[in-house]
Amino acid sequence: MADLRFSPRPHRAHLVRWQEWSDAAFAEARAQDKPMLLAIAAAWCHWCHVMDETTYSDDAVIQTLNQDFIPVRVDSDRRPDINRRYNRGGWPTTAILTPEGDLLAGDTYIEPERMRSFLAQVRDYYWEHKGEIRQKAAALLAQRSAALGRTPEPVPAATEVVAAVLADLRERFDRVHGGVGAAPKFPAPAVHDLLLYRSLTADDQTAREMLTTTLDRMRQGGILDQEEGGFFRYSAASTWDAPHYEKLLENNALLLANYLVAAHLLEVPEYRDTARHVLAYLERTLLDPETGALYGSQDADETYYRLPLAARRQHTPPAVDRTIYAHGNGLAASALVLASWVLEAPEHLDRAGRILDFLWERMRDPAGLLYHAYYDGEARGPVLLTDQLPVGLALLDLYEATGRSEVLARATALATAVVQGFRDPEAGGFWDLRQPQQGQGSLALRDKLPEDQARAAEFFQRLSLATGEPRYHDLALEALRAGALGARAHPLAAAAYALASLRVQDEPLHIVIPGNPDDPRTQALLAAGLRLRHPHRLVQALDPQEDADLLDALGYVAGPSPLAYVCYQMACSPPLQDPAAIPQAVARLSQASSLAAMPSAGPGGGITRLPGSAAMPFVTLTPPARKEPEE
Repeated sequence: MADLRFSPRPHRAHLVRWQEWSDAAFAEARAQDKPMLLAIAAAWCHWCHVMDETTYSDDAVIQTLNQDFIPVRVDSDRRPDINRRYNRGGWPTTAILTPEGDLLAGDTYIEPERMRSFLAQVRDYYWEHKGEIRQKAAALLAQRSAALGRTPEPVPAATEVVAAVLADLRERFDRVHGGVGAAPKFPAPAVHDLLLYRSLTADDQTAREMLTTTLDRMRQGGILDQEEGGFFRYSAASTWDAPHYEKLLENNALLLANYLVAAHLLEVPEYRDTARHVLAYLERTLLDPETGALYGSQDADETYYRLPLAARRQHTPPAVDRTIYAHGNGLAASALVLASWVLEAPEHLDRAGRILDFLWERMRDPAGLLYHAYYDGEARGPVLLTDQLPVGLALLDLYEATGRSEVLARATALATAVVQGFRDPEAGGFWDLRQPQQGQGSLALRDKLPEDQARAAEFFQRLSLATGEPRYHDLALEALRAGALGARAHPLAAAAYALASLRVQDEPLHIVIPGNPDDPRTQALLAAGLRLRHPHRLVQALDPQEDADLLDALGYVAGPSPLAYVCYQMACSPPLQDPAAIPQAVARLSQASSLAAMPSAGPGGGITRLPGSAAMPFVTLTPPARKEPEE
């Protein structure tokens, strides 16, 4: 039997004749004309383990599943594509499918007695209504196919999207405890990012209060492990004090980035302390010393976490899932780059580089795309869009912090592979799957999720700014068009999309530093640019030798010593040599261009501007002609 990841405690769930999600499982279901039971679990999921120990260890349930169903078991972390399509509202998920993979019924945790009744009812219903079920499934498939083939929405104005999201957030915000809604309460890193950006670019004090209330209450509450570090996944209470005790790399990486950026931009020292607390947990518990990458999660164990620290040290800690996921490690690498300059701790930059080297060298397929997971000594599929984008953004973060041209080359190569593997050549935007999986239920239809389109838009927009290539900006706009309908339909879940819209349509502050990245003078200018308290800026060190063509394409002139140009919209500073002059130039440019208001540049934004003359403080410039997009 394959590694199906049962409960670590005693159970009999392995007596069910589980199969992996595969063509063979669907073929057997069709050949025997049996419904499928799809069990979606996770290595960190407490109630998944309980269901193994109870429901799936029940003799009657085991017998019924083996006799009347094709039981299929999926790990949601290793197969997020399946989880996205079939999760019924939490873990564990129990879904009954037709042999074609259409959903018949579903629930989350089901205790043994109710499961016996549930299986009997579903089995009988399937046998009595097979024809009707197939007709309804075919009609639903036709509707979904038509919706996916619809003409793309126009790119909505960033202000429109942001207004809708903020209206929902204000309505549902918990003004006492922070966060969105009542119990159960989940951290929302994308919401935190949007509130921070909005508070600084629009002087929105309500957004700032919502953000700081949430970050303060979370760091003070039980959702943060005050003793061993790291955030738990969510709280069953609105006060953040009744955590579910699993810890996920993805959540901790995103929250780490939240606290680092807020610490820097809002100048809150306590947020730095929280960030250090999370970093210590990641290094102590999730770091793989062999690869330098980070493991996926740590299991929940209520008994362990309720012990005082001294007593915990006498017990075995909860198990760690030693799978390395590309998605979570991309997010973690970005957070580590942030930590290196926000905390002035360069060792974190080395750790980020080691993670990205591992992903690049040992987790890519022949087409240059990242496999989703690495375990048992090898990288494994599937190949999903959701893994490519965080890694691409992390490469750009590392490039910005180091100026190393080979890192930008990797980001560009990954962008090319993403376009070839996931772009919809007819309607634009990016599919979540590289290929539709015919004969495997809902995987036969690919999707364009707003969150994926948001990350794609940010990735390609930042690449456009760094390379001066307008075609990447066009791809960013494509992604926004592809995600527009979903964002409008679910504004509360569209925070990442709203922020991407702002970042694509707002003009960034661009600091370009011609100079050898290894020169201490270049590094000093780079550090000054990175530490600007500005929410939308690109800092770029360009080697006059290795990056001569890029410097020429962007229109910047190198000098005999490292220089810095500070540019915004149609104006640039004269070349600067003193790092202390960079924030001064930003302040002067703010007054001249109303930089603090961050006006929208509209769909034509994203063109890199030429530098100003050294003889003038600021110069109005004519942008270069846009190139036609390349396929």
